[in-house]
Amino acid sequence: MENLLNSIPELLLFGSVVWFWIMSGLFFLLLIYSDRKEQGYWALVATVIFIVVNHFWGNLSEVKPIITWGHIFAYFGIGFAYATLRTYIYGRKNRGKDERFYALKHLKANVFRWWFLFPISILNWIWQDLLSDIWDLLYSGVEKFLLTIFDAGAGKPKPEEDETPES
Repeated sequence: MENLLNSIPELLLFGSVVWFWIMSGLFFLLLIYSDRKEQGYWALVATVIFIVVNHFWGNLSEVKPIITWGHIFAYFGIGFAYATLRTYIYGRKNRGKDERFYALKHLKANVFRWWFLFPISILNWIWQDLLSDIWDLLYSGVEKFLLTIFDAGAGKPKPEEDETPES
């Protein structure tokens, strides 16, 4: 394990690779927390702390050449496309509701978070929707069976399949 952690000597924090990975892990956990709670403030604070700590006490000299204007524009371009897609889906979800003002206010708070944190936001979005869909599928399969047992326990008669009124 020690060889694995020391195989990347350029990524150091406080002179140790272990501290760098601990700080990086906390940084990504705060980004995930920020997206789950829909509060971009935590992401901003985590990013500023991560950059300041690594600037003064870390060694990211090997990573700095990777950060080019082309990569920055590509990141923001992909993030903008994702924010546009999420805005469209958010609008479809709120279609027909009378709460347009609330929806637009909530949208304003989300757009920049979706734009700048799109890698984390995509993963959270897929994870939440996937789990919700799996839960709905499993429950819908078991729901009828459980309702039959509940009705039997409550002493209610079983509903008839063909209820035609007698004339």
